[in-house]
Amino acid sequence: MEPLTTAPDVATHFRPGQLELLNRSGSVVRRFALRAGPLTLGRDPGGDVVLDDPYVCPRHALLREEAAGLVVEDCASVNGIASAPGRPRVARLYLASGMTVRIGRSTLRYRSAAAPLPATLVDGAAVGPLRLCENPVIIAGLCLLAPLLLLLKTYLATVTRVQGGKLLFEPVVTVVVVVCWAALWSFAGRLLAYRWHFWIHFGIGCAGLVAFLGLDVVSGYLCFAFNLDPLQPLVDNLGQTAALALLLFAHLRFVSAAPSRPLGRAAVLVSLAVLGLSLLTEHSDSGDFNSSPEYQVTLKAPPFQLVKGRTVADFMDEAGQLSTQLAEHAASKE
Repeated sequence: MEPLTTAPDVATHFRPGQLELLNRSGSVVRRFALRAGPLTLGRDPGGDVVLDDPYVCPRHALLREEAAGLVVEDCASVNGIASAPGRPRVARLYLASGMTVRIGRSTLRYRSAAAPLPATLVDGAAVGPLRLCENPVIIAGLCLLAPLLLLLKTYLATVTRVQGGKLLFEPVVTVVVVVCWAALWSFAGRLLAYRWHFWIHFGIGCAGLVAFLGLDVVSGYLCFAFNLDPLQPLVDNLGQTAALALLLFAHLRFVSAAPSRPLGRAAVLVSLAVLGLSLLTEHSDSGDFNSSPEYQVTLKAPPFQLVKGRTVADFMDEAGQLSTQLAEHAASKE
């Protein structure tokens, strides 16, 4: 065990405040108010600062106030005290405001009553659009709207005789996936914010589902209206990435108490990573043989077309030229 640590300047004034119990990430999980007189630190229920840590002795250390400030003294404990994890053990440790002491596997930080506090954050969520996610009527509406839109999409995409079981299969499976998605976010919120918010996360998931379905329809009509069929994959990717970023940001706002800006950056980075992975997978699969060729074309009602495209006569002329080119190419190979 090392000799005494160097005490701070005696002229420094220390006022009693609080001992903060920190978790691994440095967040405060509990506070102990300090009072005059020596305080015992340990697992003993009769002590002043009780720590539920099996690596802490019943009477592990003593906290007292001296002329130089607060000092923590080791009471011949098994694991001793240190200024931080991984630092050498000491017999006595002087504490200034903001300094920590390691007792067993618990980290305590002294916070003086005169220590400055960080500025109060503006709760933008209290007046922002995410406040709507807490409205039970809106949540119920989204929970009903999403399955109905899925059912309608499946019905309109069916080109054979409609069968009830097959018609309901895709919407039911999708709703089950959204329920599992909301349950995972609720579990994360229970661990980090000590709140479930299951119905809020389920409503956000349904809102994201409605957004993805709406983007698919809107991008299809836009590309058809302005004759931009080759650009539809780009439009779809940009829209889906933006929708995914908003979806993740909404979930994170109800899971974490962090400011909006870092949460927004995290949501955008994750969405871009998903986009990159999707493009990489699509590129790797593009070289595989496919018996069903895919064409970048959208079919909508003619009144929605705003830009004149190729006429039927032009298309037939191009098709005739293509046949001639293929015949010439085949003849050159013989």
